[in-house]
Amino acid sequence: GLCCCPDEHRIDYVLCTIHDFFETKVTDPALYVGLQIERDPGSRLIYIHQRPYLKRIIHKYDFSDCSPISTPADCNLALRSSDSTDSDSISIFSFVNGVGNLQFASTGSRPDVTYSVSNVARFKSRFTNAHCNAVKRIFWYLRSTVDTKLVYGGTTSSTILTAHADADYAADLDDRKSLSGYIVFLHGGPIS
Repeated sequence: GLCCCPDEHRIDYVLCTIHDFFETKVTDPALYVGLQIERDPGSRLIYIHQRPYLKRIIHKYDFSDCSPISTPADCNLALRSSDSTDSDSISIFSFVNGVGNLQFASTGSRPDVTYSVSNVARFKSRFTNAHCNAVKRIFWYLRSTVDTKLVYGGTTSSTILTAHADADYAADLDDRKSLSGYIVFLHGGPIS
């Protein structure tokens, strides 16, 4: 597990209590469930990223040499369901595995691709080349921004919680449902 607290005595108490019941090993967190954790005690900052994972999946799907791209989705492209799956898209690109890899990155340290990933994930059972191209674009974006990190801390002020939400109106072209999203920040870094 991961234990975070500004008071070392509380951390020691929790760890001792757990140690009474389980065999434990205490180390500095550097890797936790696939997330790389870097600390800068001087500036009181914590960085979280998935650079090794992203590089691995970018290489796995052969996007290591793709051109840089500045956004994870084309705002002019509206994806629709299809009654049949393009056989070409299955042989060209493993859509479902690619989406799964992107979902892991999205939930771990890349909230900037969450909307785009969730949008293409809706079409896992019936996708076309347009959907595959949308997934490729997300990979291209991640390749361009592979060094992006979440940053937490840097301030000793009181806890600051900020939330943002947005929704469209009936933008789903298949069933006219509205799509919404939100992001919650704590000390300047996203937590939900």
